[in-house]
Amino acid sequence: MLPVGVIASGYYLEPDAGRPARDLVRVRAVTVDGLVDKLGTAPTHLKIDVEGAEAGVLEGAHRTLAADRPPWVFLELHNAICRKAGRDPADCLARLTRLGYSLQTSSGMPLSISQATEPQIIRLVARPGPCTPS
Repeated sequence: MLPVGVIASGYYLEPDAGRPARDLVRVRAVTVDGLVDKLGTAPTHLKIDVEGAEAGVLEGAHRTLAADRPPWVFLELHNAICRKAGRDPADCLARLTRLGYSLQTSSGMPLSISQATEPQIIRLVARPGPCTPS
């Protein structure tokens, strides 16, 4: 990982291709599914704020998100970082909707994929099942 903790220590980004090894820090990582397997219990909520690596987190949480009692997901989606890395942030949201999640703003209003991928960064809630506006 690439440490960029000018404001806060422990703040990392995925390195871009060709970054010299001397700039990187090795970190131990585990998937959400791996953690669920190890602990023997599933979360009721997930908070994901991973600076553009959202697709990887969702991939590593597939079984947990597809379970009979899936967790709510609080997601900070870094659209600009995803696009800069050549990834489409809509893919993350499409994965969640295919798993039966509905997207909404933090105030509970329904949110479409196109609305969620407009700003550079958005904080949203993905809840299991249909969205019911508050």
